[in-house]
Amino acid sequence: MAEYKLVVMTSAVEGREDEFNDWYDNEHLGDICALPGFTDASRYELESFGENSMGHKYLAIYDMETDDVDATMQNMIGEATSGRMHISEAMAMPTVTLLYKKRGD
Repeated sequence: MAEYKLVVMTSAVEGREDEFNDWYDNEHLGDICALPGFTDASRYELESFGENSMGHKYLAIYDMETDDVDATMQNMIGEATSGRMHISEAMAMPTVTLLYKKRGD
C-alpha cells in the first residue's frame, strides 16, 4: 500500500476556540483515525513568522495507507458531510484547507 500525508489547516469560529479544540482533540482526531486508510494523526497550533500568515490557526497531519487515495478521501468527506461523523459548529468551515502528498514522491 502507498503511504500518504494529509495536511488539514483549520481555525475556530471567533469566541468558540475552547469548544473547537476540545472537539478536535477529544473526538475528531479519533473519528478520522477510525476510518479505513487512516493510521495516525498529530495536531499543532500554528504561529506565523513576521507578517507571513495564511489565515489558519491549527494544523493536523494524518498518516494514510491506501491503494486508492481518492476513495479514501471521498469516504472521509462523505462521512463528514452526511452527518455520520459529528463536525463541530465551532470549526470555521470557510478556513478549512486539505492537502495530501504521497510519501516518496
